[in-house]
Amino acid sequence: MNSIVYINISKEFDRILTSREVVDELVNQILNSQANRAELDFSDVEFISRSFADQFIKEKLKLLQENSILIEVNNAKEEITEMLKTVANTQNTIERKPSSINIFKTDDFNTLKNHLWDF
Repeated sequence: MNSIVYINISKEFDRILTSREVVDELVNQILNSQANRAELDFSDVEFISRSFADQFIKEKLKLLQENSILIEVNNAKEEITEMLKTVANTQNTIERKPSSINIFKTDDFNTLKNHLWDF
């Protein structure tokens, strides 16, 4: 059965959204609704932080992939949609591998100077 949950973001949370925890609360509310589609009304939201946007994009994708829940953002100001687009474009789904960093330690300035000239 197709069901939709409507959430007015500014009324349920705030007009200024700055934390990842707010996204977690939003996701819980969506999951508890047992709907397969969520329409989020951002009409009175004034600001979202990069942290909020980052977590929101990650959770939006996760809800779609793991729970087949489609998230729709409605009535967002241009600044909000631009932040979401910017953050979405910077997220890389390729697993990053840690790189090693060589550490050089010396108490002698001349040794350090000679080491740096080697590069």
